[in-house]
Amino acid sequence: MIPIFFITKYYYLFDPENSSGKSIFLTCPFHYLTGYHCPGCGSQRAIHDLLHGRIDEVLSHNLMFLVLFSFLIIKLYYFSAKLFLKKEVVDISHNKYYTYGILIFVIFFWALRNIPFYPFKILAP
Repeated sequence: MIPIFFITKYYYLFDPENSSGKSIFLTCPFHYLTGYHCPGCGSQRAIHDLLHGRIDEVLSHNLMFLVLFSFLIIKLYYFSAKLFLKKEVVDISHNKYYTYGILIFVIFFWALRNIPFYPFKILAP
């Protein structure tokens, strides 16, 4: 729990977009080697913007991050309800269609964000 706090604090205090060469923020190896954007490109900037409440900038850096972050919040609710409230909830994420759906979403997002024409250029960070 303590490492999560310090990582979150670092993302809050330092902007990956304006980081100097002495930063722990990593460059995407896929983008560095190929010139194409991976599904995660822009996520570090999106985390920083989300911590500052700038949802419009989160969407411009990585739309998929916000969508998958929403799924994570829902999963956290299911886990918390079961653990603390001793309440049995139907967790839809425990079926193969949910997993396949997310996988298909990620693959389509990856392909579409690398098409160099409008409106797909909006998906690139």
